[in-house]
Amino acid sequence: MKTVVGIGWILITLINFQVTTAQVGMDVHALFIRSWDTIIAGGRRGAICSIKNFLEKDSIEKKCVSVGDFLITSLDFNGEKGVAVGERGRIYVTSDGGTSWTDVTSGNVNYHLLDVEWLNEKLVVAVGDWGTVLVSRDGGRTWEERSLRKLFDPASWSIPVLAEDVEDRERRKVYRKGEEIPREVASRLMKKGVKVWIRYDIILNDAKALSSSKVAIVGERGKIFVMDLSSDKVQESNVISTAEDEEGLFGEEAPTLFFIAGSPGLWVTGGGEGRIFINRSDSLTGPWEEVTFPWRQEDTVFSGDVREDTICLGGAYGTVIFSFDGGKTWERFTDERFAVKWFRRARVVKKGACLFAGEDGNVILVSE
Repeated sequence: MKTVVGIGWILITLINFQVTTAQVGMDVHALFIRSWDTIIAGGRRGAICSIKNFLEKDSIEKKCVSVGDFLITSLDFNGEKGVAVGERGRIYVTSDGGTSWTDVTSGNVNYHLLDVEWLNEKLVVAVGDWGTVLVSRDGGRTWEERSLRKLFDPASWSIPVLAEDVEDRERRKVYRKGEEIPREVASRLMKKGVKVWIRYDIILNDAKALSSSKVAIVGERGKIFVMDLSSDKVQESNVISTAEDEEGLFGEEAPTLFFIAGSPGLWVTGGGEGRIFINRSDSLTGPWEEVTFPWRQEDTVFSGDVREDTICLGGAYGTVIFSFDGGKTWERFTDERFAVKWFRRARVVKKGACLFAGEDGNVILVSE
């Protein structure tokens, strides 16, 4: 092993790959790769930063804006147009590559949004807590909520939420819009004409465009939803089939899926308890096979990305995992400096190169 130390970066050459580490000066929760040397990162206090030469401390160029006092959880671009989402249903859009941002938060959704994905030049999808699915058909300017109600059984998964302020004279209490209320109260108020929303106790963590009108959405309990936005049809599946459910893993105890990534012939999902699944079908219809790593992997994998046969996985406690042959063999990079750090985002930079970003601004580039 050969180690070369520079100003603000370290290059480590191992037998099969090279690792370059750097810091960008902010916790990275959202990440978009603009080019080989430029990233756009989102984080705490509404920070969205364009960072050029991010692997070279002495020539790094960092331009940041703050759009509010909340966490930016995800951002995505379609050319110069971009959408950033975050806590409390916040949504911001840009049309100049991220130089300036406009608040388009509707106010109807107060729950955390966890991912945003462009499907085409106008269609954008955001997902988050309580089964939230938001759809924009005008490039992010306006949003509408899509319900997955029929898929969320049993009824115990649902929680009523007020759609307006209301005074409950029977209980001598004032409920506010967006407040969760007991089911018996909701039933009584609805009989009086009070509007009540239904939220579902399932977190949707990630969305992946399958075509210009179809999107795959993953979340808790191992669930995968394929939504066709041209017809509003939804197909539901699970990474663990009922035939394999000998130990009661199907349903509530199935692994949480934190991400879904890939393209026809190679799809990857998973994350909870470090469990990763691969599907080699063209349209997610084939079976999911669980990956067996050559080491014991129990730490959560928060993010994954796939391009051609390059797979990148990043997560808790310094998890940096990658495969450059489509999942036939796996490697990991470990370093005691990152042993208690998290890597919230993993992205394929190009074939044979993975970028990981996360806590304390730590950035790792792994390449062949």
